Amino acid sequence: MYKIIYDVDYSSLNDIVKYIELVLKQGSSLKESVQVAGDFAVQQWINTSNSKFTHSQGGYVRGIVAGINYPFQGDALHYRVIHASSYAKALEEGFESYDMKKMLQTSEKVRISKDGKRYLIIPFRHGVPGTVGFRPMPKEIYNEAKNLRHSITSGTFKEGSIRHALTMNDADLLRSHNPKQIMRNTYKWGDRLKDIDWPLEKAHHKTSIYEGMVRFQNNPNVNRANFSTGKFTLSETKSTNFKGDYSSYFTFRIMHEDSTGWIHPGMKPMNILGETMKRIEQPILQMLADGAKKDLEKVLPKRY
Repeated sequence: MYKIIYDVDYSSLNDIVKYIELVLKQGSSLKESVQVAGDFAVQQWINTSNSKFTHSQGGYVRGIVAGINYPFQGDALHYRVIHASSYAKALEEGFESYDMKKMLQTSEKVRISKDGKRYLIIPFRHGVPGTVGFRPMPKEIYNEAKNLRHSITSGTFKEGSIRHALTMNDADLLRSHNPKQIMRNTYKWGDRLKDIDWPLEKAHHKTSIYEGMVRFQNNPNVNRANFSTGKFTLSETKSTNFKGDYSSYFTFRIMHEDSTGWIHPGMKPMNILGETMKRIEQPILQMLADGAKKDLEKVLPKRY
């Protein structure tokens, strides 16, 4: 698993801090500064991510807040945040173009058809006109899509991964007995966009890329309530259409072994953590220096 880790680690000063606490018979300002600095880093990381995404990205922010580990291993001078979301590396560093069909051999969520062909159902998210975080759909398409009766994710269930299955019998056995479990979603479908009279984008396309589009309605404030600690400000999305609830638009396509195309164009680095670290380095160093200075002033004799 790829991990983005941010550390505020002053563990090497533990002996000095213990001496200070022994002399003062009370808490250390440096310890307090480490916690304040760590919380500051988390807040700035959240702020940077909110400035990068044009729609709410609760999963990314959840990965930051859920990754807080303080005091790390019981050490009050070590504040660690581990962001371990599966897509954190891709967002931070970007990636080159690649053949998506390779996932048919590596994905735990692969399925097998009745004729023994491996396939995956791939979701594609479409942005509304004017957004930059996702490819925006044309205004003509959006005017139809925004009025669709919305779909919802109605539940989840677990089943055994069939990644290593070679036949349908193998797949049925693994679904029931494989200890490697995967999560599947169930849906209550609303309307789908149909009869799209729009030029095909590529020669191998059989229908418009917007054919079958569905609309999911989401409330980012409800999502945020699931991971907010009350300590951090989770600012609103920059979407110009945001009014409390917002909609996300998806199409689903089947990628199987005999599919043509499916070359992902790649993605440029978003550098979310990189930009955050540049902005917080000096303020954090100052916080820690101020805390250490206060401790030293309390235990060293004053000079007149």
